[in-house]
Formats: sequence, C-alpha cells, structure tokens
Amino acid sequence: AWYRKSCALEELGRTAEAKAALAKAGLETTAEEATVEAAVPKVISGQPQEPLVLLEEDELEPPLHQTLESLLFIEVGVNSIMAVDMIMHIQAELKTTPIPLTLIFEYPKVKEA
Repeated sequence: AWYRKSCALEELGRTAEAKAALAKAGLETTAEEATVEAAVPKVISGQPQEPLVLLEEDELEPPLHQTLESLLFIEVGVNSIMAVDMIMHIQAELKTTPIPLTLIFEYPKVKEA
C-alpha cells in the first residue's frame, strides 16, 4: 500500500513525500534508480541484449493516460481489496471530502472516476 502511495505521490511531483512512503514500505529504490537499472543491458546466455530506449510519456502513441482512461479498473488490475485501499488513501489526503467506498464500483471506468 505504501509503495502504491509513493508512486501516486511521485506522479503528483511530491517527491519528498513519495520517498517517505517508500521508506515506510521498507523500500529504498527510487523510480529514477529503477529507470537507470532498466536501461543497463542484461546478459542472457552470454549474449548482451540491445540497450533499452527510454521514452518520455509525451513520446508514446497514444499518450498513456488516454489509453488508461478508457479501461475498466478491473482491467488495470484493481480488485475489491485494492479499491478499498485506494479509496482509504484518497480519503486520507482529502480529509474534508467524504468519499464512498463504493466509488470505484459506481464509476467502473478510470475516466469516470
């Protein structure tokens, strides 16, 4: 749960809070380190692979957020336990705004929520 929260905070540009959430999850690897590790060529069966080309989000066709908006939460891998966990994290951030636990089931598409 803390890892997912750190990813969301990282996307919002709240890096310090994302690092704190990662620390609570018991993880120390940042997204930048993971990107660098993914770019390093791996050797499988003695043969080096082609280096990975890292793309920015605006270079993707179509943009990633547009692809995800049309999907159902269940297609993205959100089950009922994850849905409740996600709503609880949102509720923790928006303390004065009541959010029903059934939100994801009332609005099953990412774009609707």
